[in-house]
Amino acid sequence: MPNRRLTLACRNYEGTNAILRGLIKMPGVDLEVIEMSNLAGMFGDMFKAKLDISEMSLAELIYYTSRQRASENCLRRSFSPQARGI
Repeated sequence: MPNRRLTLACRNYEGTNAILRGLIKMPGVDLEVIEMSNLAGMFGDMFKAKLDISEMSLAELIYYTSRQRASENCLRRSFSPQARGI
């Protein structure tokens, strides 16, 4: 079975540095990591379903969802076990 390909965007700080540098791997996953410091761009790309995984605060999710700015695809990818392959 081929590895699942996922795209992750996050900022570079102590807790994410090893992931960004490829020092931590997940079995069965080909992870494309995008280092971003533009939080608005990161959230926007997640909501537009350009990313599979993104750093996101609950406050941002509530803000965008309450204004109908979060795409259904983003929410499904964020919270659906089927969409996440679980």
